[in-house]
Amino acid sequence: MDLLKIIVWPLVVLVAAIIIIFAFKKAILDLLKNINAIKYGDFGADILRSAKSQETQSNLKSDYSKPYKNELVEKVLGLLSVNTHQKFIDIAEKEVELSKFSNLQEKYDNLYNYAIALCMVVTYERIYSLIFGSQITILSILNGNSNQTKIGLKVHYDRVKKQYPTFYDAYSYDEYFNFLIVNELIGLNNDGVCHITWNGRDFLKYVIAAAKPFEKPY
Repeated sequence: MDLLKIIVWPLVVLVAAIIIIFAFKKAILDLLKNINAIKYGDFGADILRSAKSQETQSNLKSDYSKPYKNELVEKVLGLLSVNTHQKFIDIAEKEVELSKFSNLQEKYDNLYNYAIALCMVVTYERIYSLIFGSQITILSILNGNSNQTKIGLKVHYDRVKKQYPTFYDAYSYDEYFNFLIVNELIGLNNDGVCHITWNGRDFLKYVIAAAKPFEKPY
């Protein structure tokens, strides 16, 4: 059960962000191509907008003269051989299509948006790998009906506990419920009424867009 309580940031995210370009590149491209058409209930998914940077090209050029280096990024990249490093550079440049942009600001915006997309995929892939099918069911219910309480939602926990008694004997309802809270998928009011968060809705939209099944064990 400790696995469900641990959120491994930030080093794992940085490693994943490097390898995910290769491992998930088709899924990312398909997702970004189709995301305009995705809807879940009344909630539409908007395509990532370009970052509105306040910096001018001259400012960016002056910044490059004294580049800031993120220590964790440098450590992660330091794990790679020269050949593998170049391989990922080639993959990244191809996927982000930097050669199509002559303007430095456009390159920056495109890289920034791509980084956001990678963070989204890494985050939602991590959540999907840990979340139980019954918890996805709870998210779906809350997406259509916000008049649910923590006590009332326990019926879904009780149902799967009957199916998997050995597993759930060591995993309380509070732990089960708090997974959704900690990952900011749902919120809980002072009166005990639950609601799905915007992050929870976007997670559901991602699951649909990535063609992942809602039906999972437990």
